[in-house]
Amino acid sequence: MNNTLEVLKGCLGEHTKIDAKGNVQFYCISCKHKNKKLAVNINTLRFQCWVCGERGNIASYLYKMGFKTEANKISPYKEELNIDDLFGENKKTEVKKELIFPESYYGIYANKNKKFFKKSINYLLSRGLSEDDFIKYNIHYSIKEERILFPSYDLDDNLNYYVTRSLSPNAFMKYKNADVRNQDIIFNERFINWKEKLYIVEGIFDSITCRENSVPLLGSSLSRSSALYKKIVKHQTPIILALDPDAKKKMFKCAENIITFNNNIFYVDWGEEKRDISEMGSNIFSSYTEKNIKKYTLSDEVLSRLL
Repeated sequence: MNNTLEVLKGCLGEHTKIDAKGNVQFYCISCKHKNKKLAVNINTLRFQCWVCGERGNIASYLYKMGFKTEANKISPYKEELNIDDLFGENKKTEVKKELIFPESYYGIYANKNKKFFKKSINYLLSRGLSEDDFIKYNIHYSIKEERILFPSYDLDDNLNYYVTRSLSPNAFMKYKNADVRNQDIIFNERFINWKEKLYIVEGIFDSITCRENSVPLLGSSLSRSSALYKKIVKHQTPIILALDPDAKKKMFKCAENIITFNNNIFYVDWGEEKRDISEMGSNIFSSYTEKNIKKYTLSDEVLSRLL
C-alpha cells in the first residue's frame, strides 16, 4: 500500500488523508478541477473522477497519461502494460452488462411506515420531495449503507444508471454512482419531452424539485460526445440552462459548446441569488424563470471567456 501511495504521489501530487478502507483523493490531471476529485482505492487500484467521469484501473490510467514507468510499478498484471492493447485497435470490445440495484437497497414508499426508513423519509421531505416523488422516481434506501438511491431509466424502462447520496455526515464519499459513464446515459430519459423546453440543472434534487421538464447534468460540462448533447441537437430542443448560481462559467461553457448546432439556448440570470434550486423550492424557482430567463447571445459568449 505504501509503495502504491508513493507512486501515486509522484504522479498526481497532493492528496487527502487515506481512510481505513484505502480510499484517498487526488487532483485529476484530466479535467484539472481545482479540488481533489480523483478518488482512488489503494487496495483495488480502482479510481474515479467525480467531475469528468474518468474511471477504471489507476495503473492503466497513469500509463495512458504518460507515466509508463510508474504505472508498471503498481500494475496488477504480470506483463508490462501495453498502450496498444489498452487503448488502441487491439482493445477488446466490452460486453455491456445488465445494470442491477446494489444489495441492501429497498423501495422507500413500500417501507415508509417502518422505523428504520424514517431517517431517509425525513431527509427527502426536508429537501422538498413528496411521497408522490418516492413512487414516481422509485427512490430506494439502504439502512446498512445509510444511502438514498435515485435510479435512472431509459425509454424502455431499463435501469441504466443510479446515484446514491449518503446521509452520514462523516461519509468519505457523499455521492457514489453506478459504474457506468454518465456521459453515455440521459438520466431518466423516460420523463423527458424533447419537443418542449428542457431545463438543464445541476443535480438530482434540482431536477425533481424544479417541477419542470428537466434533466440533471451530472458532470462538469455538456460534452459534444455525451448522449444528452446528441439528443438535444437531434431534436433541436430549446434548452434553458439553470445550473447553480455559482456555476455561471460552467453554464456559459455548456451554451458555447452547443450554440453552433442549436441556437434555442436560454439561461436563468440568478442575479444576487446564492441558493440552488432544491434550496429555494419550486415556487421561488418558478418566479425566477418568469422574470429572469435570457437568450444566450454572442455577447454572452464573449463574457464567458472573461469569467
